[in-house]
Amino acid sequence: MSNITVWTKQHENVLKELETAGRYIAKQEYIRMDLKEQAPVVLEAYDWLVKHGP
Repeated sequence: MSNITVWTKQHENVLKELETAGRYIAKQEYIRMDLKEQAPVVLEAYDWLVKHGP
């Protein structure tokens, strides 16, 4: 299987959370609010990454 690079946009507070906690977990309701009609596709991809990622 080949590697896939995924780019995302994030709010500046995500960086702050990464710096302080070392981890950020996106809440699905925020994704739905931000992406509206594209949210189901993004959430499906996100679920796949969670199941198949390290």
